[in-house]
Amino acid sequence: MKIRIDTSDLIRKIPAIIADAEQVVRDVRDKIAVDIFADVVRETPVDTGQARQGWQLDLIGDQQHIQNSVPYISRLNDGHSKQAPAGFVDAAVDRHTRF
Repeated sequence: MKIRIDTSDLIRKIPAIIADAEQVVRDVRDKIAVDIFADVVRETPVDTGQARQGWQLDLIGDQQHIQNSVPYISRLNDGHSKQAPAGFVDAAVDRHTRF
């Protein structure tokens, strides 16, 4: 008995399968970034609103960047305000990147 398996169709589809997988990875990356961004904005303590409004989400190359250029954002993240726990930024990242 001889069994012949033709994989030529599968081999031809490999580039499309890879492209689909790469798109899924980009979509997941973007969803994670948007979710982290939403959390840090929502959890940023508010006095004047400047720190909360200072958050930016940018796509640079193949990377998502979340940043806040308000000079005292690190102090807020260190627990300077009683409105948010220390490490609220790291907590948001951890929530959305645990696997």
